[in-house]
Amino acid sequence: EYQIMQDEVEPDSITQLITIKNSTCIPLFHKMVKDPRARVNEQIRIHHTLPGNMQITSGVYDLDADSETQVGVDSMHMITPADENSCHYFWCFKRNGNLEDHSFTEMMAGMLEHIFHTEDVWMAKGQAERIGGKEFWSLRPALLPQDKAAVLVRRRIEQKVKETNPELES
Repeated sequence: EYQIMQDEVEPDSITQLITIKNSTCIPLFHKMVKDPRARVNEQIRIHHTLPGNMQITSGVYDLDADSETQVGVDSMHMITPADENSCHYFWCFKRNGNLEDHSFTEMMAGMLEHIFHTEDVWMAKGQAERIGGKEFWSLRPALLPQDKAAVLVRRRIEQKVKETNPELES
C-alpha cells in the first residue's frame, strides 16, 4: 500500500511523507535490519526549506511497529547559485543502524557518490540543456503524484522571485 500525504506546508518549508506498507526491504537497509527477507513498512520524509535545502529521511520498520522505531538514512542536500546558469550542490548523510560497521559506512558513501555521478549529474545536465532559457511550465513536464511537494516548492520560489524582483518576468 503506497500512501502519499502532504504533511506540512509552511511559508518557507514544505514536507511530504510517503509510506509504503508491507514492502520488501530495499537492499540499502539489509545490513541495518534483523531479517532482510522480512516484510517491512518503508517511510520517506522529504522536507524542503526554501530556497534550496532538502532533507530526505528514508527508513524501514517492522510491520507491527511504530514508524518512530525505523532504521534508515538521513541525507541533507544544499543547493546555492554559483551564477545565472549553474549552482553549487552540497550533500551529506547519516544513518542510525549498524553504526559500528565502518566498511558499511564506506560502502554507503561510495554508493551515494556513484549514484550522484552516474545518475544525478547527467540527468541534471540533461534537464538544464532541455530547459535552456525556456519557461519551465511551458515545457509541460510530466508530473507524478510524488512530485507534488517539489512542484509546490518551485511555485513558492517563483512567487518569491516575483515579490522581490517585480521587474522580472518569469
